[in-house]
Amino acid sequence: MRPSGEWRDDGLSTHPWQRGRDRIQSPFRSGARSCRSNFLKAPLLPILLLEESWRPTGGGIETHGMEEKNFSFTYRVPWSDADPAGIVYFSRFFEYFETVEFAFYQLLDEDVRRFLDEQGIWLPRVEARCRYIHPIRWGDLIEIRFQVIKLTSRSATYRFLFYRHRETELLAEGRMTVVCIDQKTFRARPFPSPLYEHLRAWLR
Repeated sequence: MRPSGEWRDDGLSTHPWQRGRDRIQSPFRSGARSCRSNFLKAPLLPILLLEESWRPTGGGIETHGMEEKNFSFTYRVPWSDADPAGIVYFSRFFEYFETVEFAFYQLLDEDVRRFLDEQGIWLPRVEARCRYIHPIRWGDLIEIRFQVIKLTSRSATYRFLFYRHRETELLAEGRMTVVCIDQKTFRARPFPSPLYEHLRAWLR
């Protein structure tokens, strides 16, 4: 199933994007109650709403699809992602990794937590790194291409390529390796067949 790309306030999720929405601080006046209303009145700030800023571009099929083995997202960078210079803060990229990875798993099962629990697995990271080539600024519309570049029976390595939307200059490149472990023993185990086949279908 394809992810909707829409933010849903169910009061239960602790996904970074949902936590991030709660962290927004108002530059206009203090007070959590006034924060959201002031942002919604400000020019350009609809980009702070996840349902407007974070959308899959066809689940990687319409823009850079299976034939190129790219799962592609576009994203409007909100002000809350930037440092005082207006450039995306370095650690935000790792949240981008996680969000795109999560949406990729949603192609297999929209309820990722349920899927992991049913399979009895976790997918901890054992390595993550990012190379920053050109600055990305708040307000930029960026495209993040997700690739599966290495796969074994128990681990997978992903690549994340960052571009401005419809441009070809590479802005940043990240890599992350995940390992499949048993929820009870925390020992490495093979990927369950549905997940392994999903990863293999996108392996470059």
